[in-house]
Amino acid sequence: MDGLTRHWSLRTTFFVVAAAGLLPLMLVVLYIFTQSRANNRNQLIETEYAVADVVARALDFTLTDNAEVLKALAVSDTIQSLKPEQANPTLLQYRFARPSLTGLFLIDAQGNLLANAGPDPSTIGSGLTTAPSG
Repeated sequence: MDGLTRHWSLRTTFFVVAAAGLLPLMLVVLYIFTQSRANNRNQLIETEYAVADVVARALDFTLTDNAEVLKALAVSDTIQSLKPEQANPTLLQYRFARPSLTGLFLIDAQGNLLANAGPDPSTIGSGLTTAPSG
């Protein structure tokens, strides 16, 4: 090996020594970079879980709240009478009080539409028919 290094210039020798000294530093920097990326990835995953949990809780609250409102509406005398002239004002009142309930409609046991508040229920493709008047 001594014969190989004897023919190197001072510049080449300096470069080899500097590279040999910087190689461990480069390995340390590479290790820190890799660990940093792994930590960032884990932090991003934790953030995604936190956001998903917040969305799930908000959705659960909204659905539970709407279910309670619909249960209260279902036991209303004006709704249970199945008379459109009594049900329409009640449905409108609930619709405006609860903007999340875009459309409310009342159907009879045969699936006939008796009353509605909001968009036309036939647009949802439910096959509802209007109850015969009389």
